[in-house]
Amino acid sequence: PWMVQPSTCDYENKTIALMFYFTQLLQLNVKLGEIKTKSVKNMSAVDFSTAYNKGTVTVASVNSKLVLNLSVFLEAVEDQIHSLQETVTTLDEEQCCQLIAAFHWSHRLLRVGQHKLFVAGSREMEVSEELTKLLSLHINWVKKRLLPLLTRLLKHTKKKTTFATAL
Repeated sequence: PWMVQPSTCDYENKTIALMFYFTQLLQLNVKLGEIKTKSVKNMSAVDFSTAYNKGTVTVASVNSKLVLNLSVFLEAVEDQIHSLQETVTTLDEEQCCQLIAAFHWSHRLLRVGQHKLFVAGSREMEVSEELTKLLSLHINWVKKRLLPLLTRLLKHTKKKTTFATAL
């Protein structure tokens, strides 16, 4: 009943499984999309930033560059992730695990950005200080953990492509 001979493990399947997991994470990630509410008071930080950058919303009480440029930052990160997905053909297990762990920071940032921007119950449209602190923290984690890894992997693939075309 027990296997007498050791089985050979196909290590490429692990890499394929990790890549599949990585692409599923990308597909399950909440995308920047349509603004969910028309009421400015009920907008999330991401929705407000998106509306502000489209020119559909202007609120004098929001003077935080972090909030105003949040959607631009998230779109830039998403673009880098997609370009990595399109250009990288192979990743070893360590790189893939690092990438998945780092990718969670952008997901967390997006989740934090989906909280309401303005303090509930305030007569004036007061921006939530707690939210801006959390956004700042998560943006810094994305800058520290995800962006350098994406840049390194993209540069590595460009070097490989340049070398292959030179041959």
